[in-house]
Amino acid sequence: SGMPFAYPEVSLLELKKHADEIAQKGNYTREELFRILDIILDYITLVPLETFAAHLQKAAAAMTNDPDDAVFVACALALGDVIWSDDHDLERQRLVPVVKTRDLARLFTDRY
Repeated sequence: SGMPFAYPEVSLLELKKHADEIAQKGNYTREELFRILDIILDYITLVPLETFAAHLQKAAAAMTNDPDDAVFVACALALGDVIWSDDHDLERQRLVPVVKTRDLARLFTDRY
């Protein structure tokens, strides 16, 4: 894609735990969801917990509304990167910038 994407490896467990709910919301079967996930994962670097563990406490303090999302903040802090999300709780934290999908889409549209 020319643009690097990273995802906290530990969050894959959470994603798999909620696979049925995610598939239903997307109108996919569980099998289709996992095929799509396999394709997407070809373009994403999975970031091991050890890489961002030192930032978890600071990230958790910033994510009191949704502590489960602290891993995304900690990962972005460790990588010195932004978060791509439309999640309002992530937008409220001030440790790392959050890029919305529409902004990312605009970036790709302008670029290509």
